[in-house]
Amino acid sequence: MKKLYATVLVAVMAVVSAFQASAESITVNVDDPAAVTLTLAGQTLNISAGDNVVEYDPNGYNSLYIDAKDGFRLVDVVCVDSPDYSPWVNNGKSCSIYLGQSNDGRKYEVTTQDLSSVRTATATVTVTDDYTQVQASRNSSGKFDLTGEVTEVKFIPGEESPFTFSSKDYGSELYLVKHNGNKVESRYGSFIIDVEDGDEIEITASFPAVDVPVTFTVSEGAEGAIDYVQVNYENVDNYMDPDFTVRAGSSLGISLNSNNYVIEGVYINDELQYSTYYVSYKVGMDPVEVNVVAHPYATIDFTVNVDDPAHVNVHPGSSSYETAFTLVAGSNELSVSEKDPYVYIKAAQGYVIKSLTDAEGNPVTLSYNAVKVNSGDVFNIVTEEINYDSKFVYYVDSTDDLYTAYWSDEDSRESYTVEAGYTVIPFSSSANVLHSVVASGENPYYAYKNDEEIVNTWNSSYFSQQTYPEHGDVYKVFTTGVAPEFHALSFELTGEGTDDVKVSTDIINDRADFAAGLRVLTGTQVDIALPENDDYDYTVSLDGEELTPDENGVCTFNASADHNVVISGMSGISDVAADRNEPAAVYNLQGMKVLDAANAAALKNLPAGIYITNGTKIVVR
Repeated sequence: MKKLYATVLVAVMAVVSAFQASAESITVNVDDPAAVTLTLAGQTLNISAGDNVVEYDPNGYNSLYIDAKDGFRLVDVVCVDSPDYSPWVNNGKSCSIYLGQSNDGRKYEVTTQDLSSVRTATATVTVTDDYTQVQASRNSSGKFDLTGEVTEVKFIPGEESPFTFSSKDYGSELYLVKHNGNKVESRYGSFIIDVEDGDEIEITASFPAVDVPVTFTVSEGAEGAIDYVQVNYENVDNYMDPDFTVRAGSSLGISLNSNNYVIEGVYINDELQYSTYYVSYKVGMDPVEVNVVAHPYATIDFTVNVDDPAHVNVHPGSSSYETAFTLVAGSNELSVSEKDPYVYIKAAQGYVIKSLTDAEGNPVTLSYNAVKVNSGDVFNIVTEEINYDSKFVYYVDSTDDLYTAYWSDEDSRESYTVEAGYTVIPFSSSANVLHSVVASGENPYYAYKNDEEIVNTWNSSYFSQQTYPEHGDVYKVFTTGVAPEFHALSFELTGEGTDDVKVSTDIINDRADFAAGLRVLTGTQVDIALPENDDYDYTVSLDGEELTPDENGVCTFNASADHNVVISGMSGISDVAADRNEPAAVYNLQGMKVLDAANAAALKNLPAGIYITNGTKIVVR
């Protein structure tokens, strides 16, 4: 058994030893080492009949290439362990095996065939002038060389027919090809012949040295419709001369000026050519007449009536790339070129096109915001402001290692960069507009929609999500390469007046069920809105530390662990009563219990300060 070792980091080595295939290797069994070559990392491996072990670096993105030598073909290459993973063999000539971890330890069997044993038919190819100008090939098995004026070509009956002949010179064509005495017509510069045993093929490679007249005519007023003319890919300037000629067998190229003219058609000897950009024609022995039918691009005039020009953008052409027309309220007389006879109509940000009609009031349908314009068309545009009645949130934990982070929508086709933290995105629930949220950086991402993980199957660092959002949706992307944690939030409501406390998460989502506890991701913003009630005073503590409300009476924190939140309400501040016999629990302003059951005497023994008992603030002096 032969062992073959390769690494792209150093070089390819081939050594011979007898041992079993190890990790990061495959075994290739070859029936005839004279029939094939094995190539790995650009180096040809030494192989022998039977098993050959090929070792490789599974992280090197290597492939093993198996190629049949001249006179042989690959009959089959089979993966013995998993036939479904057998590589595809290209026309009996070659195949490749990707060398990754999934192929480790597999065995492949290579079966070859000596073509001389099955090529039982013969065709005679005679070249009357220079055989070195002729390129020849058999069907399926590829090129073969002509060895002189007369070449006896062996082939497999049926399988290696037809033969194909062409000129080796790029752009040139063989002059004459006969099959058993009959002329063969060219197909796009090649001569394809179905051959049988005993057939004779005669080829004349070079055209006679004859100059062929070539005349050009162009539609009146469109003299510039021809950009340039080439003969054998070299520009010529005298093609409009009445005595212009081209040597037989030459390639004639005609480039059309479609930037400034409508090319209606190019005719050569009254035959319409396929292209209206560049026409290539092989000049034979007969005179050539070229007729270019064209006209300059016309100007198309039309009218746009608009209720408010600030609400809509109208661009010439089929996209928004061209500068928008300057519009006024009411009627606007506009024009576009026949070259791009379209107008692009799109509502400005914050507005929608309520109706788009023609001169008769019939609805006009846009395709990708564009419509084709005909001379005299009228477009009536009525707009209205969008009702942004919904919101969704895009949260990115950090932008430090990001290449880009943005959101976009299909309607505006604009991208809006986001910073670390929350971005609130308004949208209209009735508009049904596709939105995208994107973040790309150096680390694999962790992403969530409404706290459900969006699985990063390929461990990618590029996050992209397209969505028709619903109100309250929250997309979160964590970009540092560290998976976020879920945290438990518990809430205690003490005292009086706390029934109207509101809690929201991720800025836009009200959590009416907060008293039962919440489960949130790291970084989640939690807002506690205290009631506007002058009869009560409120305190909020987070893990024993009092939170300070903002000017709107909202206390805010971001989850970083499991947290306990105590929300206390009291009806005002009173001095300790001299006669207090009912025992009750007492809390400090941080929500911590300081006494389990205290009467007036016990209260007076507390350190001076403000405390809460039975929902009432009391002062100990």
